[in-house]
Amino acid sequence: MKTQTVFTVDKEHNPPRLLKNGEPVFPMMFWQTSIEEQDGRAFSGAGVELFTFTRSFQAYEHPFYVGEDTYDFSFFDGEIEKFLRACPGKYCIPRVFLNAPYWWLEAHPEECCRYALPTELYRHGLGKQYTQGTLHESMASERWKKDMGQALRMLIRHIRNSKYADCVAGLHIADGHCGEWHYWGGGLKPDVSEPMKKYTKDADAAPGKRNWEYYDRFFQAQGDAILHFARIVKEESKGTFLTVIFYCYNTANALETAHGAAERILAAPEVDIIASPHDYFYRAPGDGGYFRNFPASLAAHGKLFLDEGDDRTWLSLKKPHPQKRPLGASTPEDSLGLVRREFGNALTHNTGLWYMDIDGNTFHDKHLMLEIAKLHRCGIRSMAKPRLRRSEVAVFFDIRGNYYLPKCYADGTAPYCFMSPDRLRNLYCAGAPFDMYLACDICLPEIKKYKVLIFVNLLAPAPEVRRAVESLKGDGRTLIWSYSSGLFGDDNAPDVRNMTQLTGLTGFELKGKVDFPGEGVNTDVNPACSQKPGILPLESECTFENWRSVYTWNPEPSVEMLRREYARAGVWNYLDTPDVLQVSDGALMIHAAAAGEKTIRLPGPKHVSDITEGKDLGECVSWTMDLKAHETRIFLLD
Repeated sequence: MKTQTVFTVDKEHNPPRLLKNGEPVFPMMFWQTSIEEQDGRAFSGAGVELFTFTRSFQAYEHPFYVGEDTYDFSFFDGEIEKFLRACPGKYCIPRVFLNAPYWWLEAHPEECCRYALPTELYRHGLGKQYTQGTLHESMASERWKKDMGQALRMLIRHIRNSKYADCVAGLHIADGHCGEWHYWGGGLKPDVSEPMKKYTKDADAAPGKRNWEYYDRFFQAQGDAILHFARIVKEESKGTFLTVIFYCYNTANALETAHGAAERILAAPEVDIIASPHDYFYRAPGDGGYFRNFPASLAAHGKLFLDEGDDRTWLSLKKPHPQKRPLGASTPEDSLGLVRREFGNALTHNTGLWYMDIDGNTFHDKHLMLEIAKLHRCGIRSMAKPRLRRSEVAVFFDIRGNYYLPKCYADGTAPYCFMSPDRLRNLYCAGAPFDMYLACDICLPEIKKYKVLIFVNLLAPAPEVRRAVESLKGDGRTLIWSYSSGLFGDDNAPDVRNMTQLTGLTGFELKGKVDFPGEGVNTDVNPACSQKPGILPLESECTFENWRSVYTWNPEPSVEMLRREYARAGVWNYLDTPDVLQVSDGALMIHAAAAGEKTIRLPGPKHVSDITEGKDLGECVSWTMDLKAHETRIFLLD
């Protein structure tokens, strides 16, 4: 009898790693709407073993829950069979959409999402504002969780009893807009259905009055739904299926469509892998394409992170209606650079990725596929090397603080999140690697190793976070604050004394309103942003006996400011030029923002291999190279 192949995440290993029957494998995957034979064979030939497929519109058109206690798995079976024809002997993690089918929504209108703004309810694909429609279940619906949970159980039993059972390594469970667990109709503001009201209860849902209490309950419904379905995957598979979800997108999403249950999801043993696409604002050639996630927090909690590598290749421009915004490359050379950048980001963060063919047939380029094969070999090789991060800078994002931002702007329409794309861009061009955490993880013992701590939106830190911050004021550490850090106390009232207590800085004044300069915002549309209440001064700093505190109004500290403070704190500067840099103990990537000479400096000697050029540089502490604009180089460090 054939032994079942089982993929697991080694959560005890630092960092977490993907295992196949107990042996580590590099987590490179390929996604396509439906795996086509040419692409499946090409990626299989490149060494890729894991594939993922299906997308949201297929779930609307081919639901597997077709009536009360009635299921039809024929579409799912067809996709698996198509995958196996293209990729014999390989494995898959199909995406399973758990949105309620239309017949169910019509039968249970009381379980449907209802929006705070007047809204027409309609199905997907009608060419209206919300392409996926507005007729959806409330994520707070117990009836939906029960019925779709049973449908999911029946699907898993069907898989495990099928002839293709061994090829299914897990399930990517999905719901919400594009399957990414965003609440439906985010622009229509929150779900105010009766099921959701059972969660939010007496918390004030009026615009401008929704606070931490309201949103904490609001996102509890989201977390409950995810964990309900994740437990079913583990129960029905007897623990043999990986559970994958999209989550932790807080760095670039509007408040009501954010992922406010992140701390709870990270603590849940039922979830193995968390995925997200990377930055959509700065992913063009020469930019960083950095993660919209918190890989350091995920690793600390034993979760494997997968980056959705959906940068378009140059072949996307050959399509009849190519994307207008810069989501990828326009030349074969830049396509190679982006394929390498996606891999380099994953390699240096000890995470994984899937290359995504969202436009169809955009990897039909032999040079791209040869490169992906080479990168996959490098990934396998890296699994035997030191894989720890060596960052001396940690960046903290506070979910709780995000809920206070609408309180702080004159018109209530302010930036929704201060982990802004510009902030990320400046961080990865400042010459030193950094690690991204959720603020709750400042209590972890490993935080003491960092020389610089950057607090993004710590407007209303929880008491335990305040205590942890206090314990880190010492050992020559520099703490950088932005945007009214600590302003709100436990009573939810703004008081500059709270800021002084947190930052150690004095002289803050609370004003009715402060207009900020236009730096860091779209000055063509909005030359200044207004904070209400406002805080003065706009800048403040102080060097204490054994630590340093730096405050700036600007939510996007400049590269110059970051480099200056890094130097003062003794953070190692790997690179003087403002190019994209990522470093771990065993790997380094540079992606050139502009053409020119680049010099890399290591803090100590390493044996350096340039895997991009196939050159062994030997043992060195520095090397210089002349790079073209948008060129990517990846080095293994022994």
